[in-house]
Amino acid sequence: MKANLLAAKKNLALAKKGHDLLEVKQNALIQEVRRGEKTVSEIKAKLMKVKKVAERAFTIAAMEIGRETAERVVNETGASPLPYRLEDTTAAVDKAFFARREVIALEDELTKAETALTRQKERLRRTKKRVSALRNISIPNYEKRVKYVTGQIEEHERDEMVRQKAARRLYVHT
Repeated sequence: MKANLLAAKKNLALAKKGHDLLEVKQNALIQEVRRGEKTVSEIKAKLMKVKKVAERAFTIAAMEIGRETAERVVNETGASPLPYRLEDTTAAVDKAFFARREVIALEDELTKAETALTRQKERLRRTKKRVSALRNISIPNYEKRVKYVTGQIEEHERDEMVRQKAARRLYVHT
Protein backbone atom coordinates (compact mmCIF):
# COMPACT_ATOMS: atom_id res chain seq x y z
CA MET A 1 0.00 0.00 0.00
CA LYS A 2 2.80 2.42 0.78
CA ALA A 3 4.24 1.73 -2.68
CA ASN A 4 0.86 2.72 -4.14
CA LEU A 5 0.94 5.92 -2.10
CA LEU A 6 4.44 6.77 -3.27
CA ALA A 7 3.48 6.09 -6.89
CA ALA A 8 0.33 8.21 -6.57
CA LYS A 9 2.28 11.09 -5.00
CA LYS A 10 4.93 10.81 -7.71
CA ASN A 11 2.27 10.90 -10.44
CA LEU A 12 0.57 13.87 -8.77
CA ALA A 13 3.83 15.80 -8.55
CA LEU A 14 4.61 14.98 -12.18
CA ALA A 15 1.13 16.10 -13.30
CA LYS A 16 1.47 19.39 -11.39
CA LYS A 17 4.92 20.01 -12.87
CA GLY A 18 3.59 19.23 -16.36
CA HIS A 19 0.67 21.58 -15.75
CA ASP A 20 3.02 24.39 -14.72
CA LEU A 21 5.23 23.85 -17.77
CA LEU A 22 2.25 23.79 -20.10
CA GLU A 23 0.95 27.03 -18.58
CA VAL A 24 4.31 28.66 -19.33
CA LYS A 25 4.11 27.31 -22.89
CA GLN A 26 0.53 28.56 -23.18
CA ASN A 27 1.54 32.07 -22.11
CA ALA A 28 4.41 32.07 -24.61
CA LEU A 29 2.06 30.93 -27.39
CA ILE A 30 -0.43 33.66 -26.50
CA GLN A 31 2.33 36.24 -26.89
CA GLU A 32 3.40 34.71 -30.21
CA VAL A 33 -0.20 34.77 -31.49
CA ARG A 34 -0.53 38.43 -30.53
CA ARG A 35 2.72 39.25 -32.35
CA GLY A 36 1.50 37.27 -35.36
CA GLU A 37 -1.82 39.13 -35.38
CA LYS A 38 0.03 42.44 -35.23
CA THR A 39 2.30 41.39 -38.10
CA VAL A 40 -0.68 40.32 -40.22
CA SER A 41 -2.48 43.61 -39.61
CA GLU A 42 0.67 45.59 -40.46
CA ILE A 43 1.13 43.66 -43.71
CA LYS A 44 -2.55 44.17 -44.59
CA ALA A 45 -2.25 47.92 -44.01
CA LYS A 46 0.90 48.11 -46.12
CA LEU A 47 -0.74 46.00 -48.84
CA MET A 48 -3.74 48.33 -48.99
CA LYS A 49 -1.45 51.33 -49.46
CA VAL A 50 0.61 49.62 -52.14
CA LYS A 51 -2.55 48.47 -53.95
CA LYS A 52 -3.79 52.06 -54.10
CA VAL A 53 -0.45 53.19 -55.52
CA ALA A 54 -0.52 50.33 -58.04
CA GLU A 55 -4.08 51.17 -59.10
CA ARG A 56 -3.18 54.83 -59.64
CA ALA A 57 -0.04 53.88 -61.56
CA PHE A 58 -2.00 51.42 -63.69
CA THR A 59 -4.67 54.01 -64.45
CA ILE A 60 -2.03 56.47 -65.63
CA ALA A 61 -0.27 53.78 -67.69
CA ALA A 62 -3.57 52.71 -69.24
CA MET A 63 -4.26 56.28 -70.28
CA GLU A 64 -0.82 56.59 -71.87
CA ILE A 65 -0.53 53.29 -73.79
CA GLY A 66 -4.05 51.82 -73.72
CA ARG A 67 -5.77 49.57 -71.24
CA GLU A 68 -5.12 46.23 -73.00
CA THR A 69 -1.44 46.91 -73.55
CA ALA A 70 -1.02 48.17 -69.99
CA GLU A 71 -2.70 45.03 -68.60
CA ARG A 72 -0.49 42.78 -70.71
CA VAL A 73 2.72 44.56 -69.69
CA VAL A 74 1.90 45.07 -65.99
CA ASN A 75 0.62 41.55 -65.40
CA GLU A 76 3.41 39.83 -67.32
CA THR A 77 5.82 37.89 -65.11
CA GLY A 78 8.78 36.88 -67.19
CA ALA A 79 12.16 35.62 -66.07
CA SER A 80 13.85 38.88 -67.02
CA PRO A 81 13.67 41.90 -64.71
CA LEU A 82 11.64 43.80 -67.32
CA PRO A 83 9.53 41.49 -69.53
CA TYR A 84 8.84 44.28 -72.04
CA ARG A 85 10.88 46.57 -74.27
CA LEU A 86 11.77 49.93 -72.79
CA GLU A 87 11.24 51.86 -76.01
CA ASP A 88 7.61 50.67 -76.21
CA THR A 89 6.61 51.98 -72.79
CA THR A 90 6.64 55.03 -70.54
CA ALA A 91 7.74 55.75 -67.00
CA ALA A 92 4.13 55.25 -65.85
CA VAL A 93 4.20 51.68 -67.18
CA ASP A 94 7.42 51.02 -65.29
CA LYS A 95 5.89 52.40 -62.11
CA ALA A 96 2.75 50.28 -62.58
CA PHE A 97 4.83 47.18 -63.33
CA PHE A 98 6.98 47.50 -60.22
CA ALA A 99 3.99 48.41 -58.04
CA ARG A 100 2.25 45.26 -59.26
CA ARG A 101 5.32 43.18 -58.37
CA GLU A 102 5.33 44.74 -54.89
CA VAL A 103 1.65 43.88 -54.48
CA ILE A 104 2.36 40.27 -55.42
CA ALA A 105 5.28 40.10 -52.98
CA LEU A 106 3.16 41.55 -50.15
CA GLU A 107 0.30 39.15 -50.91
CA ASP A 108 2.78 36.28 -50.69
CA GLU A 109 4.14 37.63 -47.41
CA LEU A 110 0.60 38.06 -46.06
CA THR A 111 -0.30 34.48 -46.98
CA LYS A 112 2.78 33.15 -45.20
CA ALA A 113 2.07 35.28 -42.10
CA GLU A 114 -1.58 34.17 -42.00
CA THR A 115 -0.57 30.51 -42.37
CA ALA A 116 1.95 30.84 -39.55
CA LEU A 117 -0.67 32.56 -37.39
CA THR A 118 -3.19 29.80 -38.07
CA ARG A 119 -0.64 27.18 -37.01
CA GLN A 120 0.22 29.13 -33.86
CA LYS A 121 -3.48 29.38 -32.97
CA GLU A 122 -3.87 25.63 -33.46
CA ARG A 123 -0.86 24.95 -31.19
CA LEU A 124 -2.35 27.31 -28.61
CA ARG A 125 -5.72 25.55 -28.79
CA ARG A 126 -4.09 22.13 -28.24
CA THR A 127 -2.00 23.45 -25.35
CA LYS A 128 -5.05 25.02 -23.70
CA LYS A 129 -6.84 21.69 -24.03
CA ARG A 130 -3.94 19.86 -22.34
CA VAL A 131 -3.70 22.43 -19.53
CA SER A 132 -7.42 22.14 -18.94
CA ALA A 133 -7.31 18.33 -18.93
CA LEU A 134 -4.49 18.32 -16.38
CA ARG A 135 -6.16 20.94 -14.20
CA ASN A 136 -9.68 19.53 -14.32
CA ILE A 137 -9.18 15.78 -14.74
CA SER A 138 -5.72 14.35 -14.09
CA ILE A 139 -4.61 16.38 -11.06
CA PRO A 140 -7.94 15.97 -9.21
CA ASN A 141 -7.88 12.23 -9.97
CA TYR A 142 -4.35 11.89 -8.61
CA GLU A 143 -5.29 13.95 -5.53
CA LYS A 144 -8.28 11.65 -4.93
CA ARG A 145 -6.02 8.63 -5.38
CA VAL A 146 -3.47 9.98 -2.85
CA LYS A 147 -6.28 10.77 -0.40
CA TYR A 148 -7.83 7.34 -0.85
CA VAL A 149 -4.55 5.43 -0.45
CA THR A 150 -3.61 7.59 2.58
CA GLY A 151 -7.00 6.81 4.10
CA GLN A 152 -6.55 3.12 3.45
CA ILE A 153 -3.10 3.14 5.07
CA GLU A 154 -4.38 5.06 8.11
CA GLU A 155 -7.32 2.67 8.46
CA HIS A 156 -4.97 -0.28 8.18
CA GLU A 157 -2.70 1.23 10.86
CA ARG A 158 -5.68 1.83 13.21
CA ASP A 159 -6.86 -1.73 12.71
CA GLU A 160 -3.34 -2.95 13.42
CA MET A 161 -3.16 -0.88 16.64
CA VAL A 162 -6.51 -2.28 17.79
CA ARG A 163 -5.28 -5.82 17.09
CA GLN A 164 -2.04 -5.17 18.99
CA LYS A 165 -3.93 -3.77 22.00
CA ALA A 166 -6.27 -6.76 21.97
CA ALA A 167 -3.30 -9.10 21.73
CA ARG A 168 -1.57 -7.33 24.68
CA ARG A 169 -4.72 -7.58 26.79
CA LEU A 170 -4.95 -11.28 26.06
CA TYR A 171 -1.26 -11.73 26.77
CA VAL A 172 -1.42 -9.77 30.03
CA HIS A 173 -4.53 -11.62 31.29
CA THR A 174 -3.22 -15.09 30.58
